[in-house]
Amino acid sequence: MRIVVPLTYTVRYVPRRGTGVRSAPFLELMEWDVPEISMADTSDGIWIRTPIVRANGTIAWAAQQWRIFEGELIREAGRRPGGVSHIHADHLPHYENGRIRSNFIFQFLNEVLHLRNSHEHYNLAHRTMVDMATPGARLDVALPPAREVVGDDRESNLAVVERILGRLVLVDSVLWKRTLEPLLKVSNSYLQLDCTIDYNDDDEKRSVVEPLRPGEFTIPLVDWQRVATIEQRKGLPSHVHGVVDSVSPESPVTRDTDLWLAKRAAEFLLESTAGLLGERMAEEVRLWIDLRDLVAEGDGAALRDLLDGIESLRSAMSDRWELFAERLHDLLDPIEPGMAKAPQLPFLQARPRR
Repeated sequence: MRIVVPLTYTVRYVPRRGTGVRSAPFLELMEWDVPEISMADTSDGIWIRTPIVRANGTIAWAAQQWRIFEGELIREAGRRPGGVSHIHADHLPHYENGRIRSNFIFQFLNEVLHLRNSHEHYNLAHRTMVDMATPGARLDVALPPAREVVGDDRESNLAVVERILGRLVLVDSVLWKRTLEPLLKVSNSYLQLDCTIDYNDDDEKRSVVEPLRPGEFTIPLVDWQRVATIEQRKGLPSHVHGVVDSVSPESPVTRDTDLWLAKRAAEFLLESTAGLLGERMAEEVRLWIDLRDLVAEGDGAALRDLLDGIESLRSAMSDRWELFAERLHDLLDPIEPGMAKAPQLPFLQARPRR
């Protein structure tokens, strides 16, 4: 199906009367072909259920699934808790008799193109596409009178839009999208663990991705039962968070959560200490290189070797503890007890009695 897509970006310019650089939203209309397949072309991937607490305290369950298409996970483009779902082909903007037709432009702009946090661009795209659907309308998006155009972010925005569009596929006339492995974001709030699904779409966001707060961590969604283990280990109250009903053997997802966590911790430690190598001794540099080589092995690395490498480099860099201690603790803490001991922060360490 061929759809109409608004490409929005910001142009920086110097007005004819004035010296300061100003900016203005700009828009181009482009077309894109979305592949069309049937559900029979896909196979089972991941089935989960998330709880919905009713006013009377009872729990209802909302089901959600990821399918497999051409070896990749796909999910409904608008399907998420509290969000829209079932974006049909007729909802998508397309030309019909020379006019743009779309039943739900809001869905397309916000849930597919992620313009919800860019008000100027959203308003311009929405107004233009609505106007183009009325008889006699024409595309008329121009800059104010400018003496000089300083630059724009067209290329970077085009790259984001093409990355989003390249993942879309219509499955039985419903819009789905190729997706990375879904994650689970866990945070400690009011002495209990709260869980939200991280759809792992950070590369589609147009604004800066917010870093995890202290105490927050992510784990593979398919290992949701680990949350109950962490609650029990920390002595926190147990809550109903979610249930993973099935994961097909063909699903391209993490099979070893501890190794996945250790690799992320190692990558963070390497990044945090890379700028210190010029001032360190040869032995410390060797430890850094050894850990880097272990990470490069990917799933072929042994968990015990990776954890030992993290501990060796962490100890060698202990004089620069403030660069990595808190985040490294959060990354290692979800690993099963006995495999790794998360480093204690200096102010949490017990002091000997005098």
